[in-house]
Amino acid sequence: MYNIGEQPFLAMASSVLMLVPGFPLINAVADMVKGFPCMGLARWTMASLLTLSTCMGIVAAMNVLDVWGWLL
Repeated sequence: MYNIGEQPFLAMASSVLMLVPGFPLINAVADMVKGFPCMGLARWTMASLLTLSTCMGIVAAMNVLDVWGWLL
């Protein structure tokens, strides 16, 4: 869009790598294995909501800036 580079989707993909909800997912599995299904399910739900909100935010940002990485 601003002629900064030929592949703006690489910057978009690399900027969100730290937002992957790895710790809540690992803790959810650990709680389920330890015998705490309610806490495991709650952490899994929180990790799913984090993933969903991250994806929706990325799509919204790409829509606002009119930068679509998968439409070459």
